[in-house]
Amino acid sequence: MLAIILSIKIKINCSYQKFKQKYPHLYGHYGTGWVNQQEEFDNFPGAILMTTNCLMPPHDGYDDRLFTCSVVGYPELEHLPAEGANKFDEVIACALEMPGFTEDEPLREVMTGFGHHAVLQVAEQIVKGVKSGNIRHFFLVGGCDGAKPGRTYYTELVEKIPQDCVVLTLACGKFRFFDQQLGDINGIPRYTEILHLVKNISVFRF
Repeated sequence: MLAIILSIKIKINCSYQKFKQKYPHLYGHYGTGWVNQQEEFDNFPGAILMTTNCLMPPHDGYDDRLFTCSVVGYPELEHLPAEGANKFDEVIACALEMPGFTEDEPLREVMTGFGHHAVLQVAEQIVKGVKSGNIRHFFLVGGCDGAKPGRTYYTELVEKIPQDCVVLTLACGKFRFFDQQLGDINGIPRYTEILHLVKNISVFRF
């Protein structure tokens, strides 16, 4: 079993249809925000590959199965070569040796994939909702989160946003509430993830 941490964006990457079609063995999202990685990596029964940023000092419980590549690295962790057809052999071999999950947990789903291309397809429906008054306001949660305990601002904000408003997200602050069921407004999801920091242009086109 292998977890590839793509700048904590594996959940977003899994929402691309062509990405899933090309790599059908990619299952989906594991874990929450980067601030919880030390506990979640320790509980993950497989190999882990970090491709970029948000790496916290690893614990002894998983440092022997944590690999880095590209611009991310950490002392004493195995860093994979930038070139070569076999550059991932070591992490793949580690993943095959790991037991993986022995029991299935209840399936949970999080709706993603609201880049501007997807949103523009229902632009008429959104405009109609605004003009009719069904959608009163859009709130943008665009900040990054931190590791300090008790940082519940984003969670409390989203919980207090009225039911006739839509929440847009850009950055990892969403991991404070991304698994909440916020419902929809006449078919328009109240929680709309406009991808991640690298796709900020989407929110302006939105």
